[in-house]
This record gives sequence, structure tokens and C-alpha cells, in this order.
Amino acid sequence: MSTTPTILRPTITVTLASGPVELRDLPWQDALEFLRRLSSHAKDILASATAGDGRVDLQALLPKLTELVTNVGELSTFLLTKSAGKDEEWLKQFGTLETMALLDAALEVNLSDGLLALGKKVAGRLARVLPAKAETTSATPPSATS
Repeated sequence: MSTTPTILRPTITVTLASGPVELRDLPWQDALEFLRRLSSHAKDILASATAGDGRVDLQALLPKLTELVTNVGELSTFLLTKSAGKDEEWLKQFGTLETMALLDAALEVNLSDGLLALGKKVAGRLARVLPAKAETTSATPPSATS
């Protein structure tokens, strides 16, 4: 008999002069899009956080990802608007300090230790069933171009 754990969508509320703003984890499709955009900007950062054995050091990577999102406007805007469920016009009302506080909360909820731990579990499970390299094995028929 298996049990299914209850997963709640985490939220962080930031209180600004204009009132509270609730930021939550991104919906699945938006999270995938955020990660796609992040990866297109992160090649150099990933290289600097990769150890000699090819493994990515998450402790070194997370602060650099935060810095990247802060410095890349369209990525920050995407994360903030999707995490708050608002549009770009809404975001324009905030000053730098307020926006940075919102961005910090959006990053905290969307790149949390719990989320990263689940991501590592999923990646580990997939790594067990997916081949590491696209190699033809005796169980895999050769392609037409082989």
C-alpha cells in the first residue's frame, strides 16, 4: 500500500507600501519556460560551477543563478509576473528596492531547497531508465543511417 504525500503550492507574501504581494511557485508550463530561458543565459555560469568530474556543484550554482536572474531583465520580468499572476504593467509601479524584494521572494519560492531536492530525485529516477549516451545497443535496432 502506498501513500501519496500532500503537496501544497508554496507562497511567500511580501508586504510593500502599496500592500501585500503574494508570490507562489510557477505553474508547471511556466516553470519549464523559465528554466528554458534560464538555461539559455546560464551556459557560462554552469561551466564555472561544474567540478572536474563533470558534476554540477549546486552550492556554487545557486548564488550564481540568483545573480543571473537579477541581471537579466526579461528573465526577472517573466519570473515576477508569472509568480505573482500579474502583467508587466503591474510590475512597472514598483521601485528598485520593492522589485528586488519581490524578486528575492520569487526566487526563494521557485528555487527552494525542497524543489531542488525533488528535481534531483526526478533526475536520478530518469537517469536510471534513460541511456546516458545515444548509443546503439544490441537491444536497440540500428537506425537507417547506421
